[in-house]
Order: sequence, then C-alpha cells, then structure tokens
Amino acid sequence: MKKSILFLYLVSTVIAMADPETIPPLLADMIYDKCSDCHDDVFAEANINLDMKSIDWTKEKHRDLWLKVLKVTKDGIMPPLDKDQPSLKERSELIAYLDKKLIANTKFGKASVRRLSNREYQKKIQTIFNYPEFKLKDGFPADHLYHGFDNQAKSLQISAPLMHAYVDTANSLADWYFYHENKPHQALDYYGGPSKMTQTFSSSEVRDNGKTLRLASRHAGSVFRACSWSSDLEIKTSGEYNIEVSSSTFKPKDNKPMVLELRARSRESSDRTYAHKFRILTTFEVNKTSPETFKASVILHEGETIMFRWANSEFDHTPEALIKVATDKFKKDPRYLAAWLEVAFPKGTKIKGSSKSKLRGLNGHLKIAEAYKKKDLNVSDAQIDSTRTKDFFTHLKHGGNSQLNYCDTWAHYIFENGPSLQVHGLKVTGPTKVVDSLRKVAQTKRRLELLGERKDNESDLAYAKRFIARFLPKAYNTQIEPEMLEYYNEMAEQQLKKGTSFDESMHFVLRAIIKSPRFIFRDLNGGSTEYNLASRLSYFLSSGPPDAKLMKAVANKSIMTDAELEAQVKRLLPKRIDDSFVQSFPEQWLNTHKLKHIMPDAGLKFSDDDVKTARLELHYFFLEILKKNLQLKEFIDPDFCFTKPSFAKKFYGLKTVEKGRYLKKMTMPRGHRHGGLLGMSSIMTATANGVDTEAVLRGVWFIENIIGRPTPAPPSEVPSIPPDTKGSQSPRDKVIRHTNDPKCSGCHQMIDPFGFAFENFNAVGVWRDKWPKYNIKIDPRSKLFDGTQIAGHADMKKWLVKNIDMFGQCLAEKLMTYALGRAPNYREQAEIKSIVQKNLKNKEGFQDLIIDLVKSQTFKAQE
Repeated sequence: MKKSILFLYLVSTVIAMADPETIPPLLADMIYDKCSDCHDDVFAEANINLDMKSIDWTKEKHRDLWLKVLKVTKDGIMPPLDKDQPSLKERSELIAYLDKKLIANTKFGKASVRRLSNREYQKKIQTIFNYPEFKLKDGFPADHLYHGFDNQAKSLQISAPLMHAYVDTANSLADWYFYHENKPHQALDYYGGPSKMTQTFSSSEVRDNGKTLRLASRHAGSVFRACSWSSDLEIKTSGEYNIEVSSSTFKPKDNKPMVLELRARSRESSDRTYAHKFRILTTFEVNKTSPETFKASVILHEGETIMFRWANSEFDHTPEALIKVATDKFKKDPRYLAAWLEVAFPKGTKIKGSSKSKLRGLNGHLKIAEAYKKKDLNVSDAQIDSTRTKDFFTHLKHGGNSQLNYCDTWAHYIFENGPSLQVHGLKVTGPTKVVDSLRKVAQTKRRLELLGERKDNESDLAYAKRFIARFLPKAYNTQIEPEMLEYYNEMAEQQLKKGTSFDESMHFVLRAIIKSPRFIFRDLNGGSTEYNLASRLSYFLSSGPPDAKLMKAVANKSIMTDAELEAQVKRLLPKRIDDSFVQSFPEQWLNTHKLKHIMPDAGLKFSDDDVKTARLELHYFFLEILKKNLQLKEFIDPDFCFTKPSFAKKFYGLKTVEKGRYLKKMTMPRGHRHGGLLGMSSIMTATANGVDTEAVLRGVWFIENIIGRPTPAPPSEVPSIPPDTKGSQSPRDKVIRHTNDPKCSGCHQMIDPFGFAFENFNAVGVWRDKWPKYNIKIDPRSKLFDGTQIAGHADMKKWLVKNIDMFGQCLAEKLMTYALGRAPNYREQAEIKSIVQKNLKNKEGFQDLIIDLVKSQTFKAQE
C-alpha cells in the first residue's frame, strides 16, 4: 500500500512539475496500475523503468523513454493482452498528454557530421572528376544499413580497412592523371598465316589445307560475323609499323576490285563490338586470283592487333542482301531453293514465326547440302514466284533472330562457291618510330582538363597554385579559407624543391586532397547555411555534390526561398531509370536490395534473368509515379504495371497480347492481386527465404515499411520459431501456437494478420491456394490491430487504401530519413504528418510530397 501511495504521489508530482496544467489523476493511476508490475526499478522489462522520481523533458533519454510508451500505447501493444487493460479514456488521455509534451519539448534536429556513404563517395568522384565510368574497386568495405538505409550517420563509421580503401582510391585516381610507365620498347618481327587468324561460325573460314582464309560478308555489326584478326599478334609498344598482307580473290563475280580493309582492334574488346568502332589502318584493292603482296606503314598502339574485313562485299548479313544473292542462285538452281525450303520448314510446314530447324552457320549449310542430294526432294514449290517462296522471302525480312542465322548459313555457301576475298598471310615489323600510346594520349587529355591550360612561361609552382586554387573549392564543395589554401600550396612547393617532376608533385598533392577528411566527410567544414541546404538537397536527390546551378543559387542566397527550392527540386528530380535516387531509395526502403543475395530454390523456376526483371519492375513503377506526379494510393492499387509480357504470364498469370523481351508499361485492373507494391515479385521474393514463405517476415516488413510501425526486437528469453512445431496443422497454426506466449502476443497481434494476408504468394510471388507440403487450403483471414476483419490480401489492400494516411506518413518519414541521414524526431514527425494530410486532402501527387518535405522546417532547420 505504501508503494502504491508513493508511486502515485511521485507520478502526480512529476506531471505537475513538468506541466502546470491540471492533469487528471486518472493518468497517474493508469501508469501505476497497468505498467508498474513489469516496468519498475525491480523488473524493468525491456529495459523500461517507469518508476521515476521525475520526468525531465530536456533530457533525450527521458524523451526517448516516454516516446516508447506512447508508441506501444497507441498501437495497443501494451499492456499485454493477458494483463488488465486501461479504459479507452485512460489510454486516450495518456496518448494526448505524451503527444503534447513530446512535441513541446523536442527541437528540430540538426545535421550530423558524417562521412559519405560508398554510393555518395563514388558519385562525388564521378561528378567532380567528370569520370562517369568510375566504380569503387571490388572488396571496398561495404556500408552497414541503419533504419534500412546506407547513408545514416550512426552507421557511417571509419575503420582501418576503409581507410586503406580510401588511400588506394586516391592513389588510383592520381595514377589516372599523372602516372608514367617507363616500359622498354619491344621490337617486333611477326608473321602469321591463316591458321593464326580467328574464325567464328560465319566470319571467315580457312581453306586449301590452311593456306587460305576466306571472307564472305561486310557486315557492319558484331565483328564475329564479318571480320577475322590475328589471334596471336599483340602490339607491345605504340608506334609506326611496316605491314605486308598477301591477298587474292576467289571466284570473283565481275571485274571490280575487292577492297580489303584493315582495322586496329583492341584485344580486350568484345567479339560483339561493331566493326566501325575500330580505327581504319588502310585499305587495299585486290584484283588477282593469285596471291599478291600489299605493303603499308601504319600506326599501331599497345594492346592492338590487326583485323581484316571485305569492305565492298555485296553480302552484308541483312535480309535484303541475302534475298538478292539467294535469288540469283535459286533462279539458276531451283533444286537449291527446294533444299532451303525443306530444311528451314520441313514437310511443308506453314512458313510463319521462327524456323523449326536448327539452321545456322556450317551446320545449316551441311543440312542444306544433304537435303540437296535427296532423290525424293520436293521441288514443286521451287520457283521464285511461287507462293511458298514469296512467303519464305517475307519471313526472311521479318523473322527476328532467324534472319542472322540464315545469313550465317549463307556465308558458308560463299566460302565454298564464292565470290570471296582471301587472305594468305600477314607480316608486321617495327616500330620504326615510337608514339604515345592511346592510354597516354587519353591521360594527357584528362590531365589538361584537370589542370587547365598552362600559360606561356608559367612556372611549375605558379601552375600548381592556380590549379589548387580552382580545384579545392570543387573538391571540398565550399569556399576555402586562406590557411587551407596555403597548406596545399606549401605542399606543392616542397615537392618541387625536392627535385620531383611537376607530374609527380601533382600526383602527391592530388592524393593528399582526395585522402583528406574534408573530401571524405559531408560538410565537415561547417559551411554556410545556404551551402549546407543545397548540399543536403543535392545528395538527397542525386547522391552527389551540388552542381553549378545549385551553387549559383547558393551564391545569390536564393536557395533560401521556397520558390527557388521548389524549382531546384523539380530540376533535380530523376528523369531516367538509372538515376541514383530511383535505383537506391526504393530498394533500401522496401528491402529489395536483398535480391542481390537471394538464390531462389530451383523448384521455383526463377532464373537470374527473372530476378533482374523483378528488380527492374520496381524501379520503373517507382519512376512512373514520380514522373507523372501520381497520388500516393497508386503505390498500393494502380491500374498499370511495368513488366515483361513473358514474366507477366509466367508469374502473375496475366493474359496479355503484349509481346517482346523488354519491360513495358501494361494495363492492370485496379484491385488485381499483383498490382502495386503489395503484389510485386521483387517484394515477395525479398520477404521470403528463397525456398518458402514466413508470415512473420512479411508481416514485419509490412508494418515497418508500409505503415511505419517499427517493431521491437523479440524478448531475449523467447526462442525463434522452430522448423516445426509438434501438432501444427499448417504454417499458420505453427505461428499461432508459438506466439500464444503473452510475452509475444503484444507485437504479434500487430504483425501476424498482415503476414497471413500475404500467404497466398509463394517465395517468388506466384499466387497459390494451398500451402506446400501440408496440401491444405491457405487461410489468410485475420483481424487487424484496429479491429478490422479481413478475408485476405484483397481486403488488406482495400484497408490500406482507406487508411492511405498511414502509408503516406511512413513513406514521407522514409524519404526524410534518407535525406537527413537520421530518423526524424517526434516534433519532425508531427510536421511531416501535417504535410501528408495536406497532400491527401488536396489529392496531390508524389512529386508534390517531395517538394513540400524539402520546404519543411524539418529539412531546412539543420544548422
């Protein structure tokens, strides 16, 4: 009794001290009667002790404590269901009191000094060095997620491996501009015959017992269809070389010369690179059927070889060229036409779609030759003007990939019957003169772009100081104080005084700038309010530092006006699928980044290509809502989706007339089970385990990422759900039996209903009616935390659309967490709530929400 009186007195006194307004004694009674058994100084379950002498609202730990009380009270998680429950009046008054006090005593937060996330660090380098291809090296230490995101201040720590990675990156970048290789020049005396020249299934073929290489096509596409190259020739020293090529014609069609084109091919390039991408060395006109030698002096660079192409062949792997050469042959030899018809579409099958025969390259040519010899070959349609031949030619024009397959086959007819251009050998000697390598030429250009033009008679030190003065503000994204400028000027001067070359000195200075904390950390220097706001906005929407237009708004201070902020947001909002915000925010918000590491069970028939499609669906869907400024409810129940037609049919059961290999926007009826976030394959896969589903995982995902109700960690004394629970009749029964424990019931009454509503989706998002292994009908019925009874997934979507303010608040807080590098506090959440309510009331769109968030006190008041 004494304890009760004392506790009641303390709570009443604290409330009176904290707020002179009269507080109904009912609240103090409720805290003692309903909470103190588990949360006093003796038990303090979940590290919550409400047996306090005072509530000091100025202390963060006290605000955090009562914020936890507020959340579990709002959601009905506490007290546990097996405990005496407060009345509706008691609960409402406590919620109102804590809400008022927390808002009144919580200030808008401040930006935390933090290092750049890996994503931001990479984007910064790409931006300030104009180096869009730059990627962090494999093995660069990964960022840890906090609040679901990779850019949160509390998780962006500096470790020894990370410092090593920063140093290595700085060295690599400095090398990219200033590194000099002093390789010894290597003399070359090379001869290669046809046996040392590359052959693919249609580009070339070696004949005459290895003495001759024949070319058939001038195809301008992938080089493996028209070109050959010396497989064992690799230039080690860039320079001028003497070359000799032996060439001849084979069964020329007329007296016109055949043009042999020589190009310099990088040995590192793909065989699918187009021929025109490679530099032309020279051309020769070949007129004789016997070998003749052609000579030239050409520039070859380190890492290159010589590639051969018949530049004026009438055959070029296009349907038009194939029809032209085939028509000439078919008129002279109808039986050859009959053989083609028989092999491509055997037994009189209808000529449409793709050929049923594996007709490609040498294999196709041999099949036709075999058919040509058949005594019973059907020649009834072997006329150029027959319906079947016309249909065949039409198919050649519109047959998709089969067009190239037929051309590959015809190339082997040319190798055998001509006309063809022949190469017999290649000789290369040199270099007679050494030149800068392509790598050195590119580096010199980069170096000039970085340093700027050197003035006439400008000393090394003056040139270095002029670069430092221009580059430092760009690297550190702010005005540079004189002391910092002088520090780097002295560094350059000391290097030059030691006798190191200018490039070596600049290599040292550039490394030092890139390794410094002011490069690695965001806004470490405590820049101006205008700059910090611009920086925050830029990293939010582009993952990189402010561009010139933002810096102009900083310089004239217009960035501080709402009108300019709105204009800058509209300018910076992503427009393309590969923009950083589109790629990073939705995947981190919705946890689909996990797809990179999930390998679905083979039985689910979900290939690597399917995983890529699933990820892209989300990106395209997110971008569409953003670009079109659609309302927030479209995230949940849209009338469209982005997917591949084959994927839609296989995994979503959609009957569509759409065709094609690429993602496209497709109509989808509202209310469709796969429409919106709650039915996407990417999300269903990311919230499963690769083999089967777990209702609790999907339930937790829903309440944390869709309606914004973070769940506490399970009590330490409660084990995880075991693989099986004796007597369970279904996965649902297993969860229910396991969570009957009062210690679990508070959270699980919130989690489980949403998890059960997703159970009709398997581990990759395919709809199912029965649980596997149990062979019983799935029961998705549940009662939600607000008392709503739902029959399953469709009802859950309707409930969420009806309560779209919960989703809007969650999405807005996720956006702000991503933008600020920390979760918004309670006062900021209140401002965000008012923004969301305005958005929904006025039927505004997703863009409008982002604009209003950026113009908010929460986003701007970070100083």
